[in-house]
Amino acid sequence: MRLKLISESDRPVERIESKGVRALSSVELLAVLIGSGTRDLNVLDLSALVLSDYPVERLQSVSIGELEKIKGVGRMKAARILAAFELSRRVGVSVASYVNSAADAFELLCDMKALNVEETRGVFLNSRNRVLSVKTLATGTLTASIIHPREVIKSAINSNAVGVIVAHNHPSGDPTPSLEDVRATKVLLEACGAVGLQLVDHVIIGESYFSFKEKKII
Repeated sequence: MRLKLISESDRPVERIESKGVRALSSVELLAVLIGSGTRDLNVLDLSALVLSDYPVERLQSVSIGELEKIKGVGRMKAARILAAFELSRRVGVSVASYVNSAADAFELLCDMKALNVEETRGVFLNSRNRVLSVKTLATGTLTASIIHPREVIKSAINSNAVGVIVAHNHPSGDPTPSLEDVRATKVLLEACGAVGLQLVDHVIIGESYFSFKEKKII
């Protein structure tokens, strides 16, 4: 099969130059990241293939191994895609510089809704609730993620934080806490208090969110 050529006016980079980056479709934006196609697919066709398997809302949470399974997406192309999403996430952290409520945390960490395994993150804050860093603390199985007080405290010290909001997702979409979630939160609250670190909240993320602080559990 011969590679289908892309006319110069339809090439994504040329369209950025002539129309601006916001004029590009998701397929075209991904094509810029991928850079080149294969012998059988041009870069736009390859981008469309990737998005047919992983829509944008899922693409940000896939692994490099999953992307490499798509014919034509090798190690470097997969790495560029994941790097772009991570840069976007970090920009989001810097823009949303203050977290004053569970709703703010939910908005900041909304990408966790698309994860298909449980993940625990810490949002580390200064005394004015300004975000100093957001770090992944643990990645669990399909049904469970363990919150390690040691990892929370170590990351807080490295960030010079005085407070932390711990968040984890429920892949089912239901943010209702389990008995284990409640138990782990109480253990974490005690551990943080022992070292002078404020556990501001524990937020469970699903289609909506559950706040341990709002429910007066902590």
